[in-house]
Amino acid sequence: MLRRTIPGLLLSGLLACQSQSTENQSPGNDAVATVPATTVDSPAPAVPKPAPAPPAPALPPVSKESYPYTIPPVDQTRDDAALQSFVQRVLRACARRDQAALLALVDDSVDVSMGGGLVGKRDFVTDFLNAPRKGQGFQHLADILRLGGTVQRDSAGHLTSATFPYLQDAKLYQRNRQLDQLSTDPFATYVGTAPGIVVHEQPSARSRVLRRLDYPVLLSDYGNTPAPAGSWLQVTAADSSFRGYTDARRLYCLAGVMLIIQPRNGRLLIRSVAPYD
Repeated sequence: MLRRTIPGLLLSGLLACQSQSTENQSPGNDAVATVPATTVDSPAPAVPKPAPAPPAPALPPVSKESYPYTIPPVDQTRDDAALQSFVQRVLRACARRDQAALLALVDDSVDVSMGGGLVGKRDFVTDFLNAPRKGQGFQHLADILRLGGTVQRDSAGHLTSATFPYLQDAKLYQRNRQLDQLSTDPFATYVGTAPGIVVHEQPSARSRVLRRLDYPVLLSDYGNTPAPAGSWLQVTAADSSFRGYTDARRLYCLAGVMLIIQPRNGRLLIRSVAPYD
């Protein structure tokens, strides 16, 4: 089972194909037999035609099915008008890079790091909004919110918490029997955030395609991150049925940010942007 423990949650624990072709080399002039001289009454003997080249071996079919380790997208937040209004306010602040407007939507004791002891708005600004580059956190926050989230409610139906992105919600893994039995590290677990995730044999868009998968859960070596100049990540199937390379920009690591929104004194606020660190 994917295991990840944080306050209130246990989490169990993201390109084009080339068809191979062959080219038949035309034989050179020295490969043509010399034709003996003939008379008008004697037809020239026929030059034998070269045998056709054998067809290229067929590639194995590219599979989009029979891979049960998937987390399809979920957005339960659309059914809560107050939550949707709050999300839109955050998105507008991010679009304008309006730090003051965003901080008004952040809890005074916001968690910025699970293991680093970073708490509060000052750490939110320095270690989230402006790390590793100034202002990068605005886009990061917007991207997370646009993926959609899940909601938790009390017995009376009142919102108690919202989790973004949806794939950070442990309940989604518990509903999938194969994923619930999977035990791995959040730092090595990635979830595809789009349909048609392509896994290539080599780190090249021209390499043979091994799989096309919708919203797959894939594993990678601990600490194996894409090269700075590229986007390729070596991944392995959760059941070890294949191993290849895919575009890391379409994956979300389970050790990444878990955005938590909760009500505080009658107001919704961002309560945590802590990654699993």
